Amino acid sequence: MDRTFPATPLALASALLSQDTRLIEIDLPAAGPGDSLVVERFTGHEAVCADFRFDIDCLSTSAFIEPLGLVGQAVSLRVRKADGSHRHWHGHCTRIAPLGSDGGLARYRLVMEPWTAFLRLRRNALVFQELDALGVIERILDDYPQAALRVDVSQPLPVYPITTQYRESDHAFVFRLLADAGLAWRFEHVQGAAGDGEAGHALVVYDRAATAPDAAPSMLRFHRSDITESQDAINHFTEQRQVTANAFTTASWQPEQVEAVSATLAGDAAGPRVPALEVYTVPRSGRFATRTDAEQTAELRLDALRLPQRLHAGAGSGRGMAPGAAFTLTQHPDLSGERFLPLAVEHVAANNLGSGVVELLDHADLERGSYRNRFVAVPAETAVVPFARPKPTAPGAQTARVVGLPDAAVTSTRDHQVRVQFPWQRGVAPNPGGLTDTGSSASPDGHAPGDATSGTWVRVAEWQAGPNWGSHALPRVGSEVLVEFLHGDIDQPVITGQLYNGEVAPPFALADASNHPGTLSGLHSRSLDGSGTQQWVLDDAPGQLRQR
Repeated sequence: MDRTFPATPLALASALLSQDTRLIEIDLPAAGPGDSLVVERFTGHEAVCADFRFDIDCLSTSAFIEPLGLVGQAVSLRVRKADGSHRHWHGHCTRIAPLGSDGGLARYRLVMEPWTAFLRLRRNALVFQELDALGVIERILDDYPQAALRVDVSQPLPVYPITTQYRESDHAFVFRLLADAGLAWRFEHVQGAAGDGEAGHALVVYDRAATAPDAAPSMLRFHRSDITESQDAINHFTEQRQVTANAFTTASWQPEQVEAVSATLAGDAAGPRVPALEVYTVPRSGRFATRTDAEQTAELRLDALRLPQRLHAGAGSGRGMAPGAAFTLTQHPDLSGERFLPLAVEHVAANNLGSGVVELLDHADLERGSYRNRFVAVPAETAVVPFARPKPTAPGAQTARVVGLPDAAVTSTRDHQVRVQFPWQRGVAPNPGGLTDTGSSASPDGHAPGDATSGTWVRVAEWQAGPNWGSHALPRVGSEVLVEFLHGDIDQPVITGQLYNGEVAPPFALADASNHPGTLSGLHSRSLDGSGTQQWVLDDAPGQLRQR
């Protein structure tokens, strides 16, 4: 068969690579007229409580598209649905690479991810005070102009005296806090009226009480796979049952109340022969202020454990299927009329590029176009709660500087707790040699105030401690102390010792000609205003054993 194609690249692009009437379309605001891209095919993965990612293979008549002009830019991908409307995905181009050329057309692969992908690339050390999980997250996201957050949370969240991000990426920190609070998340993609380019996507955070939105369309029929079918359908749908833990117990020591705050919750067993399968965890001290707090945590953790108890795996051509958006299954022999909530969806699609491009590329599936997906779903009434994510452990003991009220020698609580500031805290008043540059345009004052507002009250270990008896040597403002962390938890600091340094020399100094200063030991205290001292000294020099 004789085919004549336009001779120039731009004419070829106009004739073959127009997006008009295509199954799949893409918008790249940074692309110039000579750099037009048309989607050849794409694969994508979406899930609740996870980032999405789409690998998009595109064709162009230009083999010299400038990647720098596309990386980081907004991308809008859409698939034409059976009724002529579009399913939209919006994200940012996080990677672009050439894949060579074929039939005179250059091929590129674009990776599209949500704005939360940028959070993986910043790692920080920050201390947040008296905030709940969402309050901390909003502070983090203030530094990201692309961030779009919508919150659908009706239950109050616990407020913690201190929440520390230490050697952790913003991405790991933010989603660890959400999971720890029992909050799920999904991404919502929007498109302006008539496809006017006002596209966007938002991170939607929600709790168990939130109502899941409906998919579009909200009903999907169960039907055999048929190449002549133009309407979306589910062609494969199976059910699996799984044994899961059916009880959860948690207990946390509350030092102020001198008791453990605990809760136990048991659920239904997965079958008549399944024994009691309890998960018992002991979170950090002071985690629960009341028994109600412990009970709410037990409910959330048990819901997360029971999530895979009943799962449904399916496949089909439902182009409107989205994680976290419920649909009603119809025309199924056993489950017709039931509503399901997809947890994860994998998309595979090829564009309808027509016979001209098919002849150039020798890919028959590109003439008509195709879309398929696979998914995992749960009954729509199932509570979607993420598994708690492990907190990074503190690498070991650290030194810190005691801080307090202006001009005060000691700032403490009745229980002899003091405030400290670590060398890695950045802000307006860091430790000597520390950084005043916070690395944050949204928080220029940083997290190093250098006074009694730093961090939280920290307990001081003593060699004796009892009811109105024991020992104490309270660290004074400006002292360097050794801080350890209970269970390796950066949010549970305990002072275990005090240190001398180049600024603070030990007492009992001797002349250079004398024996090593270690021959003198004892106690030496100074009045709070520095006007006098008291001491008890032991002299262990040979032949001079004495005390004064």
